[in-house]
Amino acid sequence: MDAADHRHDDAAHGHDHPATPLAAGGAHHHAGVTAVPGLADLPERGGLLALLLLLVAATLVSGGFLLHARELHLPACSEPWDAAIYPWNFLWAKEALGAPDGWLLFTRRFYWPEGEGLGLYTPTWVYAVLSLPFQWLLPEPASRHVAVAFLLWLSSAATALLAYRLARDLGLRRAGALLVALLALTASGRLMNAARLNLFCTEFLLLWMVAGLAWWRRGGAARAAGFGAASALLFLQSQPLLFQAALLGGVLLIATAVRRDGRAQLVARARSLLGAVAVALLLTGPFLVELLRELPNSPALSQALEYTPFLSLDVVDLVRPNGADRFAPVLRELLPERPISFFEQGGPLGTVSHFLGLGWLALLVLALAWPRLRAARRALLLALALLALAVGPYLHVGGEPLLPMPWLALQQVPLLAIEKSPTRLIWLVQLAAALAAAFALDRLIGEKGARGRPLRIALGALLAGATLAEQGETVPLRSVEPRLAIPTEIAALARELPPPLDPAGGFAVLDLPYDGVPPHGTTAHGTNAFAMALGAAHERPFFFGLYPRAARLGEAERAKRPLFRALERCRTLPADATLPPLAPGEAEAIRADLADLSIGAVLLHDFAVLPERQVDGRPVPERARLRELLRALQPASETALSLGKDYAITLFRF
Repeated sequence: MDAADHRHDDAAHGHDHPATPLAAGGAHHHAGVTAVPGLADLPERGGLLALLLLLVAATLVSGGFLLHARELHLPACSEPWDAAIYPWNFLWAKEALGAPDGWLLFTRRFYWPEGEGLGLYTPTWVYAVLSLPFQWLLPEPASRHVAVAFLLWLSSAATALLAYRLARDLGLRRAGALLVALLALTASGRLMNAARLNLFCTEFLLLWMVAGLAWWRRGGAARAAGFGAASALLFLQSQPLLFQAALLGGVLLIATAVRRDGRAQLVARARSLLGAVAVALLLTGPFLVELLRELPNSPALSQALEYTPFLSLDVVDLVRPNGADRFAPVLRELLPERPISFFEQGGPLGTVSHFLGLGWLALLVLALAWPRLRAARRALLLALALLALAVGPYLHVGGEPLLPMPWLALQQVPLLAIEKSPTRLIWLVQLAAALAAAFALDRLIGEKGARGRPLRIALGALLAGATLAEQGETVPLRSVEPRLAIPTEIAALARELPPPLDPAGGFAVLDLPYDGVPPHGTTAHGTNAFAMALGAAHERPFFFGLYPRAARLGEAERAKRPLFRALERCRTLPADATLPPLAPGEAEAIRADLADLSIGAVLLHDFAVLPERQVDGRPVPERARLRELLRALQPASETALSLGKDYAITLFRF
């Protein structure tokens, strides 16, 4: 029996530790026998089996990426093309210190030639550092895709193990802790972000929770420093998850401050908290300075306020199935179906069973109804508080906005308004709900000698199995829609002389379609991400960055140039109009623009994952018009390239 087993009795009977909001505190004794430090924490055979099960589950969730790791994978999830930007991030981590065109927190390689600060970008610096051995030892550019594949698996394994550790620290027995870990691993709030390493990396948020819980319970300078370091790692890896940690900390702080013993605990921990803050600031200082420097000139604030109302979560989507749900034939007998929501359009990972399935709801009802199960009800209250934030600025029920919600107030605070997607909080909601469900399961099956225990164990196993089946229906994660390989012609651009990063002799690459004209574009997001993925191969400056919808410095002036006026004409002509011939002298003016901007190559992306823009239900043939325009400029060469399923590129050299 390990240390956590000595803590389950108080949790099972609702006697919570006075300084812990959710569950029992960490007493390390039982029946008058004190556990030997160190030996009590060694895993037994049952603990080793639990860890092995979690590693196998993590491999099933993310292992699909490892099967063909040398190629670029786009997960079957919301906005899969976001996966394409991380190889570029890893490249910059390797190149930044000696790059002549930027430094650690600034680069001219996208939004070239003005460049872009990286304080408000999502470079996932911890993962970037972990990618360096792959980049040093393996051939490029495949090394970066191997690193992405490994980190996706590592993230799943660490998420499972840390969620298990957190659940055990909160007093759950192995069965309940396993349920929490598996739900944390497979919950939709995580899997539907499989394309985004800055959101998929839930292990950093869990590490912050585990370190924070240890510091809160036992205090001490070393634990405070550990909590500060975990906070710094969270910031360096994922600013959105740091924002979630702050919201979670705020909710727990309020819950603690309303209790007398909680206020006393706050006073006792105040000094060590200052030490934790000092450690976090020391480790993140340069990044914070860069972030604050960029804020005054960043379009992120106004853009976030503009997009937030469209990113609200309808609470009906939590419990009603749609036709894409694998369990729809069964569920439609119980609940009416609904249309596929915005969050489910990018892949199969957002269906009703992935938010809160019937097994999960049944366990939550038990958590609410069981007498003296305070820990479960506190976790459920936490889930509801986080859900009030996750639904967005307004409470939507069946498509109708009913009430303003707390997120609306948060978005009036400039720094908080940077986070434009309240639905990213859904994983935290699911984690808290998983803890509530696990406490109910623990009570249902855990009382030895209770009447009807075999029946209770069978019922608990049935509910836990139903919950995991509903959450895990997409395991193993389908990660090859499409699978892309970098063409040799693209990779060869990196080795051409003169050196591509020499402003006097190198050349940049223009990726099309381009629609970054202020105030913001509408279709460049997918093209932008693929441009960055290819940038990891050709290592040249290019015109796109992470946020193509936002106006950047120099774009308003650039939009007036003959080249970009012609590109805009390809986009804005009516759907049934043909591209008119170039005016006399226009081709020469555009070619002069290409030379002045040092554009030596143009990549025209054509892929089914991002369909053509439609006007009044009719597709606008923008890509065909762009191809016609570029041919009219008489390029030195035109090469058709295939990257994989439904994705082709035409390379024009000038």
